[in-house]
Amino acid sequence: MMYVQVIAGFVLLLGGAEVLLRGAVAIARRFGVSTLVIGMTVVAFGTSAPELVVSLDAAISGAPDIAVGNIVGSNIANLLLIIGITVLVSPIDGRPRPLMTRPFWSRAALFSPGSSGAERSAAARERCSWRC
Repeated sequence: MMYVQVIAGFVLLLGGAEVLLRGAVAIARRFGVSTLVIGMTVVAFGTSAPELVVSLDAAISGAPDIAVGNIVGSNIANLLLIIGITVLVSPIDGRPRPLMTRPFWSRAALFSPGSSGAERSAAARERCSWRC
């Protein structure tokens, strides 16, 4: 009996995913969204949905450590997988470059608020401008 339930659940899962995907693509095409954006959005949702369900279930059942561990672990795995696949496609140049030759957002992140990592008092935060 258990095998029948597992097979039925798998068939329902595949059917639900197919209906969801077809509906999302139809709505996106109606609004003129490109197929690349549709595909990237579906992949992003598909990889994040299981982690969201596990984290919500852990938080509701009173196990916040599992929720935090799931989030941290999935982010580490996603980063390493993306970097690994990127390196397979095109090698990453690891030579150091001067700061001014880096892209704008890399330089901006260095000088953004909170990038120093140092603790500040409440009074210092109140006096601080956007570049503190």
